[in-house]
Amino acid sequence: MTLNGQRHLFKNVDCGLNTSLGKKIALDKRLSQIILEKYKVPFPKSYYLKQNKPISEETWIDIENNFPVVVKPLDRGQGNGITTNISNKNDLLAAMDIAYGFSKQIIVQKHVQGDDFRITVVGDKISAVTQRVAPYIIGDGMHSIQERIEEENKNPLRGEKKHTMPMNKITIDNELSKTIASK
Repeated sequence: MTLNGQRHLFKNVDCGLNTSLGKKIALDKRLSQIILEKYKVPFPKSYYLKQNKPISEETWIDIENNFPVVVKPLDRGQGNGITTNISNKNDLLAAMDIAYGFSKQIIVQKHVQGDDFRITVVGDKISAVTQRVAPYIIGDGMHSIQERIEEENKNPLRGEKKHTMPMNKITIDNELSKTIASK
């Protein structure tokens, strides 16, 4: 980004160009929700939970009645610790454990189907919008899923580290293994 004739490169909200309030809003999903609600921007039904604090039976029932849901660490960014499209209690508990690995507070929200966009705001201006697309492969009837992933990972646009290339390498993790097993 160019600001006052100088070029600035940044990886996250703590780039020296945003105010401390801007950084706080970007990383605090509860504060973001309060601000969005103030301006009548729709926000999915949300449950804020704290690690090691019991969850009432009423809250469990309400969450289960709102499946599918998303679980996120309350105060982290860049998609870390997030599990989406959860439709049963066992997967919910596993997702909560993942999110609690990133934060002592998490948010469980109604899953909203649709496209995923990352909007970068610097100061008071939108400076970039990126559509996030989950990695995928297309079977050819001859090769295994593992072989197709290995072939796709040879794509020079895929990088080892997150956010260093246009696309990340596809890794077979627990979430992908569960998705494959369910198909």
